[in-house]
Amino acid sequence: MAEFLGTAQAFDLSVSVLYYLRAIGGFLLIFIIPGLVWTLVIFRKLHIMERIVLSFGLSIAIVTLVNYIPSKAFGLPITVSNVLISIAAVIGLALLLHALRKFQESRARNQ
Repeated sequence: MAEFLGTAQAFDLSVSVLYYLRAIGGFLLIFIIPGLVWTLVIFRKLHIMERIVLSFGLSIAIVTLVNYIPSKAFGLPITVSNVLISIAAVIGLALLLHALRKFQESRARNQ
């Protein structure tokens, strides 16, 4: 009986660690990362603290709009997979635009 309880406690500990990692990852994915990459695109020179503060509000707005508009316009349900796909698309688009701008700036400096 003691061996069984030890296994259950170990399993419970691993589940709780995974739960907290998932919560932290979800928080970052929804509330920080989309706004952070878009501040790289929109604002050229910001202090890191300004960028983090702006990213919080910008992330809330972006994630809300990116999931609300397709839901109402096309009748897509708001599911975990749809939310993850839309957030990944928004982040990917911002990173692409940032990379293109950096490429253009480096090309202009070299000419």
